[in-house]
Amino acid sequence: SHMWEPRPTTREEFVAWPPPGYVPYQVVFPRWSFSYPSADFFLASVTMTENQQNVALVLETVTNGYGENTLVWVPGEMPTNQPWPRPAADTTYRVAVSNVRIAGSPRSFTYDVIVMDPGPTITTVTGVTPGRGPVVGGTAVTITGTNFFTEQTAVAAGGAAATSVEVIDATSLTAVTPAHAAGAVDVVVTTPAGTATLPNGFAYVPALPPFTDDPLVARSTVVRGIHVTELRQRIDELRIQLGLAAYGWTDVPIAAGVTSIRAIHLAELRTALNEAYAAAGRAAPTYTNAAVVGGATIVTAVDLAEIRTAIAALW
Repeated sequence: SHMWEPRPTTREEFVAWPPPGYVPYQVVFPRWSFSYPSADFFLASVTMTENQQNVALVLETVTNGYGENTLVWVPGEMPTNQPWPRPAADTTYRVAVSNVRIAGSPRSFTYDVIVMDPGPTITTVTGVTPGRGPVVGGTAVTITGTNFFTEQTAVAAGGAAATSVEVIDATSLTAVTPAHAAGAVDVVVTTPAGTATLPNGFAYVPALPPFTDDPLVARSTVVRGIHVTELRQRIDELRIQLGLAAYGWTDVPIAAGVTSIRAIHLAELRTALNEAYAAAGRAAPTYTNAAVVGGATIVTAVDLAEIRTAIAALW
């Protein structure tokens, strides 16, 4: 009943579909269009980008006389009989229509279409880095996931609130762990979009036990079996915490006053510890005496002190 009434006022001077701004993907169809009353589109061209990447398109032949003069195109190789796919995230398409002749003068138009999913926004948690820290808390972690909000976002580890929560963007935030008893705990992120849990997302480890004869003094401390035995114990604990098996050591146990400390013992300590570093995603430590030669290398207090330092750095 309104067919012959005057054309109503529109937001822009043109009518495009999908229109500029946020558009639910369910109503974004494979054929896009740009209309302008009495415009001449016969020499017009269209370019599109998707998140700043060029999009190939097929321009349809201009046919006037069906409503307002209209330019029609199909982005990419989209079948015209298929619905628009659901986007994983808001996707911005920039449309540039050039050489549109209006009243004899060429005009150009540029606008952005942001294809969105209007369904419920769900927060998820996918990772925590680093994934372990001391029971006293204070570990600065980065949490990754989806749909984090710059406000009203809280983090908890093992039921205790984390501090210094800062949302970097929708997929990343930082926080500082609270104190907790030893063991793996769930990491929970709460936002206005809901609560997401990463089971066993962070492991609390007990404080590093003290070493015998600490510190080891170069050219003064005599290397003893207890020193190597303690290092083996700490390294095996690290390996198990990082998902590795305990190492297969030579000369188990090392008998005080009986077993002589040999180059193979030092080489195994370094190998087992390096594997733990690799499992933690960190570069292996550097050692003063890099080459260990059986029957030639003498294990010194410096060698064992370096391994103690590397264990503490990874602990």
